[in-house]
Amino acid sequence: MLEPEIAAFVAAVDTWYPADAASRSPDAQRRLYDRFAAAWTPAALPAGVVQHDAVWHAPDG
Repeated sequence: MLEPEIAAFVAAVDTWYPADAASRSPDAQRRLYDRFAAAWTPAALPAGVVQHDAVWHAPDG
């Protein structure tokens, strides 16, 4: 059983993806994801949160 908050998130995500999303072309899936991500991305970061762009280099490449 999912916690209520997780169940609500799953239900909200389901509204963004049609039942046939997995059978769509990669380009169509990317468009679905881009719309989903844009809707869930806040306009600004919460107070005290800082963002830095960086490249991570792992020891094994």
